[in-house]
Parts: sequence; structure tokens; C-alpha cells
Amino acid sequence: MRRETLITDHCQMPFTSLIIRDDGSVYCCHLNRQILGNFEQKGIEEIWNGKEMLEVRKKIMQHDYSACDEQCPYVHAFKNRQGS
Repeated sequence: MRRETLITDHCQMPFTSLIIRDDGSVYCCHLNRQILGNFEQKGIEEIWNGKEMLEVRKKIMQHDYSACDEQCPYVHAFKNRQGS
């Protein structure tokens, strides 16, 4: 995704997606390092509505991309708005 194509003020991934890795760990995005749970231990609904996911969503809404990889276009866009 290029920065020019961003159509919202914040990342939509925690509100629309889940990534399940081979080891069962669940993330909201391949560029986010926050583990939301493990698919082998919890169901998708429990992970989707869980404390970890709610915390990620709250941070993203506050433009806190500290758990995100530097390659994330929203990290760049937010830093540019802040003048960093």
C-alpha cells in the first residue's frame, strides 16, 4: 500500500482482519508485532473480542503505532503529520 492511497485517518486492519501464523499465533496484521492470542488455545471469536485486540484497537485509534513495523504506511503518514 502506498501512502498516497490511505483513505482513512487510521489503520483499518485491527477492525477487519486477523492473521494466523503457522505456530497458531494470531495478529491483526503482518506488520503488527502484538500477539493477540493463539488459535490452538482460543477460538477466533474469543481472540477477536479479547482484551489484547481491544488494546490494539484503542492504540491505533490514538495513532499509537508502536507495535507496528516501520514499513507500515500509517506509521509513515502519522510521523509525517507530526513533523518527525
